[in-house]
Amino acid sequence: ASLIASSMLAISNQHLSYSQQGRGYALTVFLALALILASVNLVRKKKVAWGTLLVCSGAAMVLALPSNAFFLVACGVYCFVEKWRNCRDDNRSCLDSYSILFAFLILFLLVTAYFHIIYPGIDAGRKNYAFVTVRASLFLDVASFLALQWNLWLYVFVELGLYELKN
Repeated sequence: ASLIASSMLAISNQHLSYSQQGRGYALTVFLALALILASVNLVRKKKVAWGTLLVCSGAAMVLALPSNAFFLVACGVYCFVEKWRNCRDDNRSCLDSYSILFAFLILFLLVTAYFHIIYPGIDAGRKNYAFVTVRASLFLDVASFLALQWNLWLYVFVELGLYELKN
């Protein structure tokens, strides 16, 4: 599935131009992969290098695109749930979770400081776009744009993937 998806993205004119002219999305993809690698290895092992990679890639993601903070929260939830499941399954204490907690604490402090610095710009942007109402047609417009080369039938694969994920 990943080979087919990456092949389709590689030949898509819309995705190539969007990633080149977008606001740091190509960098975000790289940093997200680095963050996931660090998270998975931090859950499995207690090495300081993985925590350092997690903090650096997470902070860089937010610097590239501030809305990536939502991804950081999801990654943190994953780490703590996975660590909790491992501790529960192995019937051992979770005292070795300090490396994860410490890495995410440093990352949280860095992201909070960054948001505190850029808050005036965020507030100005909120005021500029206060007239925009979020409706389902906006999401359909974005979905249509992203599947423009193949049309909306491409989302049949998304539905199949969600169905398989559910099962």
